[in-house]
Amino acid sequence: MVSEIGFWSYVFANIGVVGLCGLLGGLSLLAYSREPDSRSYAIATLGFLSVLLGGMTEIVYTVFIAAEYTLSANQFLFLQAGEDLLIALGLGLLFYAITQHSPTSSQEDMSVQLGANNDHWVTDNFGED
Repeated sequence: MVSEIGFWSYVFANIGVVGLCGLLGGLSLLAYSREPDSRSYAIATLGFLSVLLGGMTEIVYTVFIAAEYTLSANQFLFLQAGEDLLIALGLGLLFYAITQHSPTSSQEDMSVQLGANNDHWVTDNFGED
């Protein structure tokens, strides 16, 4: 039987993975909806979704499929392999999204805020309250 501390640390760690991946995936989806021409945001969303599914594989299998909560050695190895493959796929997609991201939209936004010589910030009503 698993100790209570071990069980709760497992639960909170998985809640953290689900929460963090859900938050980052949602932010990537929001960024993609704001800039639909940038495929890197869509790829990053799929990467976070894959990491999320990889992190939840063991929980879903244990709770919903194998209700007895005991796995044979082969079942455990297949479960871990599937989990690792989903996480590796997600990390690979995130790496691909980062390397394919085009920062042109960020540079266009920056040029609006910089002066004509691009050497100082343009401020409106500087010093006025």
